[in-house]
This record gives sequence, C-alpha cells and structure tokens, in this order.
Amino acid sequence: MAEKLQAIVKSAAPAILHRHERRKFWEVVAEARRSVAGTSDTEEVAERTLELLSALPAAEIAALAQPLWELRATSYNWRLWHAAYLINGGCSDDGFEYFRGWLIAQGAYQQVTGDSTLPDPVSGQYPELGEGWDFDDEAENQQRLPRLTALFAED
Repeated sequence: MAEKLQAIVKSAAPAILHRHERRKFWEVVAEARRSVAGTSDTEEVAERTLELLSALPAAEIAALAQPLWELRATSYNWRLWHAAYLINGGCSDDGFEYFRGWLIAQGAYQQVTGDSTLPDPVSGQYPELGEGWDFDDEAENQQRLPRLTALFAED
C-alpha cells in the first residue's frame, strides 16, 4: 500500500509543482504591479518584476521561466495578433512580441484571451500560428473579432 501511495505521489509531483510555478508566476506579476505607481508603464512593471525575481533563489527563478514561456507560446496565435493589429492600428512581428509581453505584464492574459489554463510544459519553440486572415479585411475582422472591430476599426 505504501509503495502504491509513493508511486501516485511521485507521478503527481510534476503537475503539482507546475501548478505551483504558475501560481507563483502570477503572484510575482501581481506584486510587481501593486508596488509601482503607474501599472500601465510596462517598463516600470518589468523592472519591479526583475527586482522581485532577483531576490529569489536561482532554482526558483529558473522554475518561473516555464510559465512565462508557456504564456508566450500560447499567446502566439493569429487571433491575438489580429487583436493587436486592430488595437494598435498595425502590428509588426516585433510589435506582436511587445504586445504579448505587455499583455502578460498587465496580468490580463486570461481576461483577454479567455484562456484560464496553460498547456503542459512546452518546448523552446513557438507553436504554429494556425489559420490567419487578411488583417485589413473588415468583414472578416467583424466576424472574428466583433467587439474589437467596433472599438478600433478605422472609419
């Protein structure tokens, strides 16, 4: 019986640790946002996040890199890229990278994407973007992103 229990605990440990890392990642982001005057200032939030991370042991810092990578990987999709394009009036490759970083720093990833879960740990490569559409096709934008199109489409 004890061996079975040990095997169950051992097999569940990576998933439990991974959930802990995700929670800790969002706690660091939230603490950084609470401790700066202008939470919309991404650079200030990033600097405070770096300060908070620097106070942690190296192993914990390394563990928190995985949830960040997962967020960056899962946010790499056409739907979010189109949203960034509409909001910013255009969005280059670099602009999309910055937009995703800003979104994560705002602690708003789940609210914006509706994605409350993260995948299992991913490799060091971005996934395929999936099927895209013409950024300037207003009819397609209205169908796929109706609220953002109403807010940000040029008249």
